[in-house]
Amino acid sequence: MVDGIASVVISRAIMTITQIIFVMLGVGFILFKLNISGSRLISSIAITLLGIPIILFIIFIQKRGLFASLLKLLRIFRIRLRYIEDREHKLKELDESIFQFYSHSKKSFFISFTFYFLGWIAGMIEVFLILYLLGIPIELISTYIIESLSTVARGITSFIPGSVGGQEGGIIMIFMSLELSASVALTFGILRRLRELIWITAGLFILSRLEWAIAESTTEK
Repeated sequence: MVDGIASVVISRAIMTITQIIFVMLGVGFILFKLNISGSRLISSIAITLLGIPIILFIIFIQKRGLFASLLKLLRIFRIRLRYIEDREHKLKELDESIFQFYSHSKKSFFISFTFYFLGWIAGMIEVFLILYLLGIPIELISTYIIESLSTVARGITSFIPGSVGGQEGGIIMIFMSLELSASVALTFGILRRLRELIWITAGLFILSRLEWAIAESTTEK
């Protein structure tokens, strides 16, 4: 169980790191695309570069011991959670498993990093195909900007259930900054929502089939 939880924590961390890099490049591209200069350029670059210490912090805290640090922080504030206290040994094992991965599985880290980054890049293909089917000519750099900054819009509006409305608003702003119409942005957002709905429906169908299969095998035993 410890290895399973460790793999989830590491996976989420690597996904976050690749997303930050993906977005940082997207911001760099839009600064180049819009030909921003002067103080606005300097401030934009400074804000973008904040992603680097965040990445370093994610790696540092996981190598140092994420759960041990959390437990220590709770004790500093004299917060006692019996559930966590009783599982201190398991949490230390979890931290050790994560530490071993970062220390001795660098190849696995870079392979995972590469595939996650390619996953973000694959979103560009979706952007290009949707706009191509809508008859909208689009440059490669613009598809990167749309996909990378769309992930920011989803993150900012994550407190809204399904990011409904918020994500579309972000997409409209991105499209308009690239001199694309709001109507095209809205159509794009709706088509992407339909794709998400299809994926969710397919996932629920597969999950229900697996649950039926497990239930039937349990009954037979």
